[in-house]
Amino acid sequence: DLLREACRVSLWDFVRHAFGVQANPRGHWLTPRVHKPICDFLEERARAWLARRALHQQGREKLMVMVPRGFGKTVCITKAFPMWLSLQDTDLAVVIDSESATKAVEFLSSIKTVMEGGDPYALWSWLYGNWCDPNRLWTKAQFTHACRKQLSLTEPSFDTCSVETGATGSHPDVLILDDPISQEKLRERGNWIELAVKHTNALIPALRTDSMMVVVGTPYTNNDVLNTLIETDGIKEVHGMKMPEIFPRPSPKGQWSVYFLQARDSEGKTILPEAWSQEELDDYERKRPVDFAAQMMCTPGSGEHMPLTEEQISNLYCERKDLPTVMHYISLHSIAADH
Repeated sequence: DLLREACRVSLWDFVRHAFGVQANPRGHWLTPRVHKPICDFLEERARAWLARRALHQQGREKLMVMVPRGFGKTVCITKAFPMWLSLQDTDLAVVIDSESATKAVEFLSSIKTVMEGGDPYALWSWLYGNWCDPNRLWTKAQFTHACRKQLSLTEPSFDTCSVETGATGSHPDVLILDDPISQEKLRERGNWIELAVKHTNALIPALRTDSMMVVVGTPYTNNDVLNTLIETDGIKEVHGMKMPEIFPRPSPKGQWSVYFLQARDSEGKTILPEAWSQEELDDYERKRPVDFAAQMMCTPGSGEHMPLTEEQISNLYCERKDLPTVMHYISLHSIAADH
């Protein structure tokens, strides 16, 4: 009874025990030093959002978790977090979104396995029972769990969509967008970033006006989904590490609450040696400095490998009418990156 209540109250305890990361031999990367603050950030804002919904207040909650690759963001946020939310309100409709339908279904399958009691390391079914009802919708891509009370709702408890398949046709309470971009998709489709941005913009009208949208991922370029959302909507607040100057500053008009992490601290040391040793980070940076800046430091278009930042390059341009009349020749020199 004590553990059941602890996991319902605390997202951090839920991730460790109910979802089973701590008992899993592959869960050695989970550490209270790095992951508990992320869980606390999500829990605090989720509780405030649920309280507003209980008072029938409108307004979308927008959360963004921008962290390096290999930091366990999918396990903690895309999989465990919506399950924890379902304990708070069993009638919630959640959509899991990613780059492809296959990946979104893979994320959902982990949630289904835990809810069915099929994960030997997760205590979910021992604490809360088996939430699978064979008489309700239960497919690979969507399902309605046994604890939903309001059966008149048309949206399933959990659904999926992707950049490939387009925006969801339902109106969910919670949408979690997990990395709509990958290196594979960038190689396959030269316009994938454009497609991903359009897909994300199309999601907004589909969400309820009192919904929560969580975008979790690692940046790829300065015009990818995460950076485009920050640029267009603005930042309300930042938690975790201080965001570098290349990002917009938080403002009262900003819409996104951001949790930001880099793989190295201010002294250049790895912040998660359980997953990335100092030697591995140094080797990654030496071999692939462009990818390292984006994927590990979450600052694409910056770093010692860049003679100029993208912001500096943008500032070089001016309209012809603004040129001094004494200038008769214009010379533009550019080098295209290999991607």
